[in-house]
Amino acid sequence: MKNLWIIASLMFVLAACDSQDTGISGISGQIENAAGEKIELNHIHNNAANLLESVEIGPGGSFRFTEGPGMFDFYTVVVGDQQVVLLTDSTENVVITGDMENLLGTYDVQGSKHSKILRDYYAGTQAFRTELDSIQKAFQAIAMTGDEDAKQEMVDAFEKIREAYQGYQIDFVSKNTDSPACISILGEMNPEEHIDLFKEVHQGIEPIFSEHIYYSMLGNQIAEAERKVSAMAKLAPGSEAPEIELADPNGKVIPLSSLRGKVVLIDFWASWCKPCRVENPKVVKMYNEMKDKGFEIYGVSLDRDKDKWVEAIKQDGLTWPQVSDLQFWNSAAAKLYNVSSIPHTVLIDRDGKIVANGLRGRALENKVEEMLAM
Repeated sequence: MKNLWIIASLMFVLAACDSQDTGISGISGQIENAAGEKIELNHIHNNAANLLESVEIGPGGSFRFTEGPGMFDFYTVVVGDQQVVLLTDSTENVVITGDMENLLGTYDVQGSKHSKILRDYYAGTQAFRTELDSIQKAFQAIAMTGDEDAKQEMVDAFEKIREAYQGYQIDFVSKNTDSPACISILGEMNPEEHIDLFKEVHQGIEPIFSEHIYYSMLGNQIAEAERKVSAMAKLAPGSEAPEIELADPNGKVIPLSSLRGKVVLIDFWASWCKPCRVENPKVVKMYNEMKDKGFEIYGVSLDRDKDKWVEAIKQDGLTWPQVSDLQFWNSAAAKLYNVSSIPHTVLIDRDGKIVANGLRGRALENKVEEMLAM
């Protein structure tokens, strides 16, 4: 389900008029430093913005749409390349205020409970988004230097902020499970990791949103997540790693079980996967440091072009066993291990038992070192 939350939000300043007290429903407001700009009202339907009305902002920054919202649903108010997301209907008198010169820092919404929840959420995530963006830019600059330690520091910093961001999301949704506004927030979260929270929202919004397509889509998402969670239970730590028997580039079948007796990292990747290729130098470094201590990697590619697969192995210096059935996302191994995104790792012990799923970076190195020392 596509995420309805739109990062670039529209900002406004309090209107001088008393429109909140008139009892007139609709959408109005005042935007300082925006006189003469066109402002649009859109209805979000089937994940597309359908224009309802476009008006010109007055000399004092005030505006009012004569065409109001209809059913209780998501709407966007757009000026320039900025927009604010509303969750409202024809009964509410929505007043949007802010300053065009600092849109992301000043907008507010009055007269609409659920639109206000969306606004409060976005305001609370701004600092996280800014920090993550800053770290990404810093990483891009450092990546050109080849300084692996500095890059790892950036990765660790990014993960720390991302975890704090996710903690904020969980807390915010937990406090607003009766608001359909949470649907857009859940769109940024992994349903398999937060299945109980998804269920709470689905149940909480039923009285006011059960007839909406997004309610049904959320239900379908929960059902699919439950299926995946059930499948992942078979891959839980302590479970025996399912056998993989695929061929290497020369056509030789290499069973995963043939590596029994070593600590093995199953590394799902592909030549076309940019994050995988970025990660590969770190994996190569770890492999070279630990391969003589009883560590092995079993690379499973989700490629479909053999030549590109072989070329990537050579370019990235991947010297450990590599296998693939060249079936892309229909890879038998990927389905067996419930892989929905790459890079993805599964760490197994010397007895072929699963130890951990999804470890990367320093956390992976530390765990491998711990296992090799046992």
